[in-house]
Order: sequence, then C-alpha cells, then structure tokens
Amino acid sequence: MASPVVDTWIHATMLVENQWGGRGTGFLVARSVSRDGVKLFLVTNKHVIHKDAEQRAQASHMILHLNVKEEHERIARNAVPYPLRSADGDRTWREHPDRDVDVLAVDVTPMLVQDQKISAKWADYSSFSDSATIGRLGITMGDEVLVLGYPLGLRHRTTNYPLVRQGIVATMIGESLEDEASSGSDLVPCIAVPDSCPDPCE
Repeated sequence: MASPVVDTWIHATMLVENQWGGRGTGFLVARSVSRDGVKLFLVTNKHVIHKDAEQRAQASHMILHLNVKEEHERIARNAVPYPLRSADGDRTWREHPDRDVDVLAVDVTPMLVQDQKISAKWADYSSFSDSATIGRLGITMGDEVLVLGYPLGLRHRTTNYPLVRQGIVATMIGESLEDEASSGSDLVPCIAVPDSCPDPCE
C-alpha cells in the first residue's frame, strides 16, 4: 500500500511563481461547499504572491508549474499562467486575516476542472491536523516529519514533482521562540505560532 506522500502529497504539491519571478511552494486542497460539490484551492504563503500587502493586492497573475499527461501517459512539466482576478475583476484568492499568519488560498477550481491533461491530486481537510489532533496523537518536539517542496529552486529536470526530505519537529508546538539580540541581553521574539488559525478560504 502506497504511503499518503506517494499516493497524494507529491501530486498535490506545486511550484508557484509570482509575476515578479519569485517562487515558492503550494498545495492543492479540496473543500466541500455543498453536499455534492467541492472547490479546489491552491494554498500557499502570502509572501509567495508578494511580501508587501499593497503589491499583493495589485498582482494580476501567477505562474503554476504543474505536471501534464502527454502521449502514452508520459508525465511532463508545464508552466501555466493563472489569473488572480476573475473576468469581473474580483480576486480569485483570500488571505488569512491575521497579518502575522503567512497563509493564502487561491481558487483554482476552473483550471483543474476544465483541463483534463493536468496531472494532479488534492488533499482534503481531513489530512490536516488541528491542535486537538496534535494533542491526541502526542505530536511534539523530536518527532520525525517529511518536508515537500523546491528548496533553493531545485526540482526534477523533466517533471514538476517536489523533492521529499526528512527532518524532525524542532520546537515545542505552539510555543513562541526568542532570540537574544546581538546588541545586548534583551530577548527579542522572532517567531510566534498561533494555537489555532481561522480558515483562509472562508
């Protein structure tokens, strides 16, 4: 039996490029919107579109580096421009309302529904752990994790599959970190992980 990484996540991970050439990683996620319907979102970081909120709001498109099916089921990479505004001028994306939470979701349902050549899968909400799941499973510092993405721009030569790396949870989940300032002994907060985050797609 294939692992969730092999069966789903390597097919749900995508290289994202903004209109200024900056790159990052995104993940395809399905969300139920009715009893029979779903919407497909590309979840990425705000800074992948642009780190500046005003520039981000003015962005017109992004480029999705995805895999497509060619003859004889051969998988090849392709780059597809995707608009960040609809024909009516509405944004196709929503960002997390907390400016310190670097999460953004783009509605990519039209592209994935219309283009049958795209080779992709998507995760659903049950694949994500909230604070209750983390507590129930006892996930904590020192546990092993797998990381998918495109470190330093590295990727496969003929496809857009991500690299899979192994690591560990480095800190106590949910606890803020502090770093001593180089100019003195005062402690400066450098990372704050919220205990729970609202849904960026709502």
